[in-house]
Amino acid sequence: MNSFIHYRLVSEYAHIKAMKSNQTRFSGHFPGFEQMYLDSTGNVKRSKTVLKGCYNMYYKKWLENFKKEQIHIINGDTFTKDPYSQIKEVENFLGLEPYFTKDYFVFDEQKGFYCKQFESGKRECMKEGKGRKHPEIEDGILGKFRDFYRIYNIRFMRLTGRKFEWM
Repeated sequence: MNSFIHYRLVSEYAHIKAMKSNQTRFSGHFPGFEQMYLDSTGNVKRSKTVLKGCYNMYYKKWLENFKKEQIHIINGDTFTKDPYSQIKEVENFLGLEPYFTKDYFVFDEQKGFYCKQFESGKRECMKEGKGRKHPEIEDGILGKFRDFYRIYNIRFMRLTGRKFEWM
């Protein structure tokens, strides 16, 4: 999966499935990704979860109250792979004295994400239930979501003046 939006949607699906699969209303069966997010004709459903990935709509609302210069966008893909660089950008954007060092972030092989490493040696990682294994989704299905999000990504790019690798 090359797109942060796709990753977020599949991650959200895995989270919902984990939270709800034990509820009696699903009787041991939880709808598949396609059932959950595609309609009977194979088009993307405009569900609340799907629309979370339409970042341009949120950004447009923010611009009603804030100037563009007051908003800092963190690249989620980069944050996952290199949290230090993104934290440094936030510190710089906020005009803060540098606090974090590269040593503060340690990759956890088991979770597949970075953890906080304190000077004391104590390590703090994501809580139990985070870093779940994601289901495999066929490329053709993901292509439907790439197509669906394309116009929203273009609008977001125009609003922000930034192009992310997942666009």
